[in-house]
Amino acid sequence: MSTPELPTPTPNFIAPEKDNPLLDTFSPKQLKVFGMVVLLLVLALGYKFISKPTIKLLSPKNNQVLGVEGLDFEWQCNKSEVSFVIEVYEKDTSNLVMRQITTQQGYKPDRYQQSFFQKDHNYYWLVMSNPDIEQSYNFVSETKYFKVNNSIEPPPTTVEEVPKDQQTPTPQPSNSPNNEVIAPSRDY
Repeated sequence: MSTPELPTPTPNFIAPEKDNPLLDTFSPKQLKVFGMVVLLLVLALGYKFISKPTIKLLSPKNNQVLGVEGLDFEWQCNKSEVSFVIEVYEKDTSNLVMRQITTQQGYKPDRYQQSFFQKDHNYYWLVMSNPDIEQSYNFVSETKYFKVNNSIEPPPTTVEEVPKDQQTPTPQPSNSPNNEVIAPSRDY
């Protein structure tokens, strides 16, 4: 006798999409939170990598009156590794008074540059990206005004212009016996 054949069972495959859809596993509130997190990440990355730098001029403040020795240009930038150019112009003539390249977020003019500013004159300043090198960003800041209430003389540029009492004497070779070079003696 032959054995009766048993029907082979058909395997049941579980398809999560049909049996328990993914959307049913999260509440609507959880989906909203997840969507907000994704949106914030996209915005943060976009802001960091795509947005232009934001420049905020801090000092000198708009319409500030200050002495030329107190000139200390400061600004804030939301980007790093940027080469800046600071330009200062005379307000009445729009003549360029000073132009300086820096990678810092501030610049204090040296005595020579301070001498470019005249007493009771109004100036304006701005910061821009350095056009002389290739950078990811090109920008120009707002403009701020200030007034200088004193001036200074430029520093001397040659020795002849330096008063004798301020000159540092250069040491001269001496022929005195105390300054003679004596060769070491050799004992054989």
